[in-house]
Amino acid sequence: MRRYLKDLRPDRIEDVMAMVALFRPGPMANIPSYIRRKHGQEPVTYLHPLLEPVLKDTYGVMVYQEDIMTVAQAVAGYTLAEADVLCYAIRKKIKDRLLAQREKFVAGARRNGVHPKIVDQIFEQFEPFARYGFNRAHAACYGLIAYYTAYLKAHYPAEYMTAVLTSDAGDTEKVAQAVAECHRMDIRILPPDVNTSAASFTVEGEAIRFGLAAVRNVGPGAVESMIAARSSAGPFTGLADFCARVDTRQVNQRVVASLVKAGALDSLGTARAQMLQTLDETMENAQRAQRVRAQGQTGLFDMGAEAISQPAAPAGDEFSREELLTMEKEMLGLYISDHPLHRWQPILAQRVTAQLGQLVDLPDRKEVVVGGLVGGVKRTITRSGSAMAFLTLEDLTGSVEVVVFPRVYEQQGYALKRDAVVLLRGRVDIEEQTAKLLCEEILSLPPSPDAAADGAAVGEMLSPATQVRKANRSGEWDKGNGNGGRPAARGADRGRANGIPAGSGGTPGSAEHVLARGSDTARPPLRIRVSTREEMEQLERFLLDHPGDRQVCVHVVTGHGAEHIVPARTRVLDAEGLHQELEQLFGEGNVWEE
Repeated sequence: MRRYLKDLRPDRIEDVMAMVALFRPGPMANIPSYIRRKHGQEPVTYLHPLLEPVLKDTYGVMVYQEDIMTVAQAVAGYTLAEADVLCYAIRKKIKDRLLAQREKFVAGARRNGVHPKIVDQIFEQFEPFARYGFNRAHAACYGLIAYYTAYLKAHYPAEYMTAVLTSDAGDTEKVAQAVAECHRMDIRILPPDVNTSAASFTVEGEAIRFGLAAVRNVGPGAVESMIAARSSAGPFTGLADFCARVDTRQVNQRVVASLVKAGALDSLGTARAQMLQTLDETMENAQRAQRVRAQGQTGLFDMGAEAISQPAAPAGDEFSREELLTMEKEMLGLYISDHPLHRWQPILAQRVTAQLGQLVDLPDRKEVVVGGLVGGVKRTITRSGSAMAFLTLEDLTGSVEVVVFPRVYEQQGYALKRDAVVLLRGRVDIEEQTAKLLCEEILSLPPSPDAAADGAAVGEMLSPATQVRKANRSGEWDKGNGNGGRPAARGADRGRANGIPAGSGGTPGSAEHVLARGSDTARPPLRIRVSTREEMEQLERFLLDHPGDRQVCVHVVTGHGAEHIVPARTRVLDAEGLHQELEQLFGEGNVWEE
């Protein structure tokens, strides 16, 4: 839909309405023609002159359910009531009624002098609407709402996304998608804070602040108590001050612990680990003081908020970053301050073909590669005694249920552990506007993002250009050594790589070993030495322009003289003159074969 709208470039509300109606199973095939006709790239034509008055506004394209009715009136002389019966027969796909309506339509069109061949072509344009079309009134409502919300999103982004988050507050999946959209729009999402948050989401400068009601175990009564205490006496200054001023019947120890874990008390200046360690004693002191005040026994020894001191916390470290994120996810339902996948994004971005939030919009059975964080894993046994699994996979845009069938699970199921980052290849299963992933393969990833920085690991996992880009970012590439950044060709070593004799096959598991495992009768891989990002990008373009079946092994040379051997994913056409053409690009002595 977004791609079509960009191509359409609507300049009137009728264009938005038309796209709302066209993006349905019935008339969807008419979208390209509608766009081309609007921009004068295709002539506006009509099957018969009688159609021009009724289809002029839509460039001769049938868009709405009402178009069937108006065409039937214009071409076959139907009354409105008769045209409505025709629409009903098409929508419900009632075979006998549809046949009767076709006969009626043909007879009426012939009376108006329409050629039989044209009559058949017109009726054939009706039939796709049996797969679901949209009426004009609904399209107008949806189109206006789309225009209004698009305007607000463009001119008041923080306010608009705050409203979206508030409306979706009860649906964690939709909130996660909205938060991901905020990140895409460079809108900061701030965690809940007892000193600034309202009950729901609020705009704070150019950022959006989570509301207190979003925290697990925090009910409306607790939120009201916190906001009332803050409004009457100002911001909270510490955990003891907070516990003393709120109604501990509403804001009990469970609620406070949840707020601490969610980061809602971080502004008080004490580490979460220390607040949780002293929470029992702090709450006990606050409850005792509130009972005394309620009984009117304070007298000269008033035990107000100022009299309740914060217990000394035992020395100790704050929770690890991973522990803090786990608590945040547990209390808010999603990660706010950070996400475990952020460190993996450079790696996943090179390999995934779709984000999880996009799967529902893809065609059924579309093959995709997705990456994400494993949530719950449910293992089950089939009737035949084989093990399979159902799991939840989450990325920065949403989550999806994944079905892992016995063959894949038995071979690679060891990788499916809770909170593990995985890369899966499979097919989308669309049913009732929801998407599942049918996993066909669990693809390899390094044990950690840091491990991916190792040249050999990256070489086995990613394309050569990725290797060069990563090395360039880490400062390994020599900007110049008197030879265009490339070391001089080594005559005796031209058949070697990293000291591995030519034809040895390399060490097991290495790139050399992978390349050497082919058929003994196949030609050995063509070897090309590169040493700059520009050379690697040039090589990639060459391989894409000359696809074939000859393997290519790229020797990536760093400024320190180290050489990483990377099997290229694209093979090259083994044509006459290939060797000479590559040497012209990368220099004599830097292209060879064993």
